[in-house]
Amino acid sequence: MSLSSVTSTLMNFIASKDEIHLANKFLELNKWTCSDTLSIDMAIGILKQNGLSYKQIREIWNVADRKGTGNLARDELTILIRLMGWVQAGKSVDTAFLLDRGR
Repeated sequence: MSLSSVTSTLMNFIASKDEIHLANKFLELNKWTCSDTLSIDMAIGILKQNGLSYKQIREIWNVADRKGTGNLARDELTILIRLMGWVQAGKSVDTAFLLDRGR
């Protein structure tokens, strides 16, 4: 998928209520840092606990970390959550799934 189509897909991404709720729960884990972002280290821990490989984590991170900061804001975290669900369902990382809300 080209960079322009990935960018276009990400612009049209709408998180579900469940994805937003889960993103807020993940951010609560970070309260001691007083940050509204999730670090890559924290994300790796969460994703590994959910059975993802480092390769899958890297692929998801490359899509979700739109700003390239190494931290995910809430909107980026919801992208990570959607892709994590698809990977757990046996699918490969594909930004087309970002538009497949709730399926």
